[in-house]
Parts: sequence; C-alpha cells; structure tokens
Amino acid sequence: MIEAEAADWTRIREEAASWVVTLGESPADEALQQACAAWGARDGRHARLLDEMRRMWSAMTPQTPLPGRPRRASRAMLQLVVLV
Repeated sequence: MIEAEAADWTRIREEAASWVVTLGESPADEALQQACAAWGARDGRHARLLDEMRRMWSAMTPQTPLPGRPRRASRAMLQLVVLV
C-alpha cells in the first residue's frame, strides 16, 4: 500500500509539473486554463501539488523566459526539480 501511495504521489507530481510547463508555454489558452482548473478540482492533492510546482518553477526560471526556448528543455528542468 505504501508503495502504491508513493507511486500515486509521484504520478500526480509529474502531472502537476506538466501542467505548469504547458500553461507557461500557452498562458492565454483558455481551454488549457479550464482543463487545468478541472484537473486541480478533482483531487485536493492535485491543487496542492500544482501550487507547489508553480512556486518551484517561478523560483527557478527568470521572470521573462528567453524567446524560442524549447519545450523539452523546460520540461526536463522541471522534472529534475520533481526528482529532488
């Protein structure tokens, strides 16, 4: 049971990280904003980890991202944070 719960937290943390990166790349996309809000509302852990990932992401990236920054690099950087 503990292993399953840990795996569940890891999955949710990775999904939250993915939402942060995706929304950061398309901040004006209303459909994405709504989908993320629905995901966060489904489970209290979703909203909590999404907030945690947003705080970590903003602390690790400059306020103004470099134009044309590849998505893979952004996702890889956030995944490193998730592993820590």
